[in-house]
Amino acid sequence: MYLILSFLSVRIISQVGYRYSKDYLRSLLFNYSVHQLFLYFFFTMKSPFLGFTDSMILFISTLILYYETKEINPRWKYFLIPYLLLTVCSSILLLITLFMNL
Repeated sequence: MYLILSFLSVRIISQVGYRYSKDYLRSLLFNYSVHQLFLYFFFTMKSPFLGFTDSMILFISTLILYYETKEINPRWKYFLIPYLLLTVCSSILLLITLFMNL
């Protein structure tokens, strides 16, 4: 997934330029930081609730990233569909894990 995101970021910056892709880069940075926080919440703190909450925030930030990508070039939004599907699957699996640990 990181390979797809990095490929997409390089394509967007090379085509549009850094000045016009600031919103995209902000949403990409937020998405990356939320993704890294998931590892801390779920594995280090061992909190299924915080992991599930973070995965939902990750899904929302992925939707925002999808929208920002669609605004720049509508054809490139298809690169983010596997990432969206994986965040949906992880949210569902974490919801099941959360209910199993109650």
